[in-house]
Amino acid sequence: MELSKPAAGDVLESVRSRLPGFSRAERRVAEAVLEAPWEVVHMSAARLAEVSGSSVGSVVRFCHALGVPGYQDLKIRLAQRHNPAWSSPAVRSVDGGPPDAGQQVFADMADALFDTARVLDAALLERAVGLLINAQRTLIVATGTSSPFAADLAYRLTAIGLPVSYPTEVETQQAAARRLGPQDVCFAISNSGTTSFTIESIRAANGNGAPTVALTSFANSPLSKLADVVLVAGSRQGAYRSEEMASRLVHLAVLHTLCVLIVRRRQNPARSG
Repeated sequence: MELSKPAAGDVLESVRSRLPGFSRAERRVAEAVLEAPWEVVHMSAARLAEVSGSSVGSVVRFCHALGVPGYQDLKIRLAQRHNPAWSSPAVRSVDGGPPDAGQQVFADMADALFDTARVLDAALLERAVGLLINAQRTLIVATGTSSPFAADLAYRLTAIGLPVSYPTEVETQQAAARRLGPQDVCFAISNSGTTSFTIESIRAANGNGAPTVALTSFANSPLSKLADVVLVAGSRQGAYRSEEMASRLVHLAVLHTLCVLIVRRRQNPARSG
């Protein structure tokens, strides 16, 4: 399984996308880092342990689970991300003061899109494009709040001229997934990556040898561990808890990007890698 890997320096996106895979104590450290990353830059490991209700050992294990050699390295990466050269175009109020609630929501959305543009793995996007273009048929599976995005993707890909289906009933999705073969593709969309109906569809497709693609917000989710190509794109928690809506906006942007890449690849096949 290939996972979309955060770019060097984007430590917050790496923390956010790996939340489900941390232990309970490591997750408390992760949440403290996400809540106040700039404050963490000025904290000792002992202070972060105190703030997060964990231990210094948990802080060190969190760093290792994140793929960072040590706590000092974590602070360096946080400081680098806070540098204005890496800062996102967050919305500020017109008078120079802190943004109001409405402005902050837009800032959270802008941050989510900016983060995703930096960290989304272009090679995995291209691999997903290749699978979709060459598939004899593509089955899109999703439920709940991901359903509108699945329907939109099915419409766009059909308009492009690709053989795509999106059954709205989850039982029909699973039945269709069991009929896929190695020349087909199953494309799953799930913000949490834990939706049981969607996971069962991917399992059914895998069982028949069909390539699988997943779009989710979490790198360590059950769905991510099953799909062949995993596009991880989401949003860190915002000041007004708008991360779920921001993640939806990010997913829509990723799906639109896939459609644009497909159109360009079909117009100029020589550019495909």
